[in-house]
Amino acid sequence: MKKQIVIIHGGNVLNKKDDFLAYLKKRKVVKEDFKTKKSWKDNFETKMESKFEIFAPKMPNKENAKYTEWKIWFEKLVPFLKNDVTLIGHSLGGLFLVKYLSESLFPKKIKMLVIVSAPYIGEGNKYNIGKDYAFNDNFKKITGQAKKIYLFHSTDDKVVPFSDFEIYKANLPNASFNTFKNKGHFSVDKFPELIKVVKILYS
Repeated sequence: MKKQIVIIHGGNVLNKKDDFLAYLKKRKVVKEDFKTKKSWKDNFETKMESKFEIFAPKMPNKENAKYTEWKIWFEKLVPFLKNDVTLIGHSLGGLFLVKYLSESLFPKKIKMLVIVSAPYIGEGNKYNIGKDYAFNDNFKKITGQAKKIYLFHSTDDKVVPFSDFEIYKANLPNASFNTFKNKGHFSVDKFPELIKVVKILYS
């Protein structure tokens, strides 16, 4: 029986509808923005689908993501999951998983939790996204649910500062920390380091 992996993508968060409309009007685009883009998530699925059942749900309205909406949709997936699932979150997807696991008991056993370039929205929130994704810093509840935790971040990330990674590092001391100098916000085609970690854990 194949083991399962869930990948939660990133997104944008804005406080008000007017902010969202202003963002859409002012956003600068290029032709490629209207084409299907390949990312490391596609490559990951291609490389791993022979041995793993991979879920990559499209979360509601990623351009103006709301935590409550994402939570509802995420919980629709849960009945299809089995024990020893791996949860992977990139950017806002990572923050979503952190907040969810700090507030809720996941009904399945989590073999591995992977957080890639996640912003920190706890005490001293420096992001202008209101309280929607802020969480209660209950890191013990997170570590109590995941057998293994891996964090990935790059020092040249211009979207989420490396200082956010250091906050997670301080609060999740038993996690495995993987840092890079040239991955940016992991808007890359391939992520072999993550593939290697998953394969080793399930070997």
